[in-house]
Amino acid sequence: MLLPAAVFCMTACEVDETYDLGQKPDLSMTFFEEGLAVPIGNSTGFKLGDFITPGTELTVDAGGFYSVSVSGNPAISQSVSIPSVSVSNIACTDASFEFPIPAELSAIPAATWAALVTDYPYVLDEQEATTPIAIQATLPDEIDDIAYVDIDAPVTISFRMASGKMTIKSGFTITFPDCITLTTTQTGATVESGHIFKLTQDMVVSTTATNMAFKMTKITVPNGAFSNHQLTINDNIAIKGSAVVNPIDFASKPDKLAIDIQEQIGTVSVTKASVKLNVGTSVSGTDIDLSAIGDIKDQFSGTVDFILSDPVLKLTVQNDFPFGFNASGLSFTTSTMRNIAIPAFTIPAAATTDIYISRAGGKAAAATGSAIDVVVPNLSDLIRDLPESITMSGVTIALAETGFVDITVGNDYTVAIPSYGLTAPLALDQNSHMTLSKEIDGINLSLNDLSVKNASLGLDLENSIPFNMEFTVTALNEAGEPIDVGITAAASIPAGTIANPTTTPITIEMKEGGANSISELKKLKFNFEMNVLSNNSALNKDQGIAFKNMYASVAGVGGDLGAIKDKEEE
Repeated sequence: MLLPAAVFCMTACEVDETYDLGQKPDLSMTFFEEGLAVPIGNSTGFKLGDFITPGTELTVDAGGFYSVSVSGNPAISQSVSIPSVSVSNIACTDASFEFPIPAELSAIPAATWAALVTDYPYVLDEQEATTPIAIQATLPDEIDDIAYVDIDAPVTISFRMASGKMTIKSGFTITFPDCITLTTTQTGATVESGHIFKLTQDMVVSTTATNMAFKMTKITVPNGAFSNHQLTINDNIAIKGSAVVNPIDFASKPDKLAIDIQEQIGTVSVTKASVKLNVGTSVSGTDIDLSAIGDIKDQFSGTVDFILSDPVLKLTVQNDFPFGFNASGLSFTTSTMRNIAIPAFTIPAAATTDIYISRAGGKAAAATGSAIDVVVPNLSDLIRDLPESITMSGVTIALAETGFVDITVGNDYTVAIPSYGLTAPLALDQNSHMTLSKEIDGINLSLNDLSVKNASLGLDLENSIPFNMEFTVTALNEAGEPIDVGITAAASIPAGTIANPTTTPITIEMKEGGANSISELKKLKFNFEMNVLSNNSALNKDQGIAFKNMYASVAGVGGDLGAIKDKEEE
């Protein structure tokens, strides 16, 4: 005799095997006096990833752990103008560079000069002279000291005689104070030792001006030359050289052999300076909105209090200044009125730097580019309960360097916070209670004309969720309504981890005598009441419950099981 088909399966749990009792039973079925037992296999069960859906604010890292991730672009920016430095007052006194008249020429009477002089060049001995140079400037109050200024100051030197002409010999020098740097592209001249203008070829000087050009490019401030924001340099220019004179170049006897040297300094512009500054600024605050991440609570039932485990606040700071700043006064206030005081830190010069504020540090080492750690040991206690927002209050920045820094004067520099971020592994607060349920449907214990008096389901429950939990079962009919089939099943499930899951044997008993017939059973609802005992319970999408070694049996079957046995024996 063939029995009509009767199937015992658990489709929602992705069981490995189903059995059709209308077919020839295989050898994995076990017959006993009052019933039969069927091995069902394993089920994938469920994972937290089935219940927690990542989104913009809730992400999953490479290890599968859930993290809160919030970022924004507050557009906080503060500009600071570096004051202009003007060194326009550079004054040089005109000089008369005079040679003694040779004795032979001095003896010639003026009245007979033209008749007696001959075409004969006289070499004039090397002479020296000096002329004053003065530099004065008033610098802004923001500059406490100055080491040097780069300038662009064109200088023209004119050589002229009152009468006649002379030839200045190669090697003639005009030596400026060594605090002034010169450059030149003039043909027939060079600059030696940075401050000595020197002729490299002979030069004829007559009543028509002969001009030579060079530039002043730098003023190095001598010790004591700057005080009370006043720059004062008083020094001398030294002139040295020899010449050749021919009396026939003079129509009349000269009173003296002198060259008038005039220095004309054009517009002086300052391009850069090395200074000690006392500039500073403050950066206004902004709100970091965390309200969206609170919505993840809606995915759970029970008393669920999420915490942010080991949070990391990241501020990206853009500093255009060519020097670093000490940042102080930075603090955060959460919507739950916890205040987070951030230790002072240094913002590096001329860089965009990620500032990682964390409990233990060590974040900057893994970052690319400029990054620093700021350690707040109790940060996990201050940001832990999913606040609605975090308010960043103003940060005061002051120059970090105590020495001289190079600046481009007259520029506007900016300190800005173009972006911020908060990341933290998601965990459950200690003493949270969370209920998860998993329905297993497709159960059919109806054996048509046979009536089942008792049934049981055995399995090993493997737990990799780091919470203790209580396990119960609810019987459901086809409509998903609870029914009474005399079910008994309860167990305490210890916490586990993905690496070391716990295994608990479970037996679900259904006995005749309930208000409903066992044949009405179509679904089982597995209920897990989770109790969080530790704050170190970070959530991972792969944490979950697996049902292993599932085994179903029915007993007290009303009908003739002998026919099934006979079929097996044939």
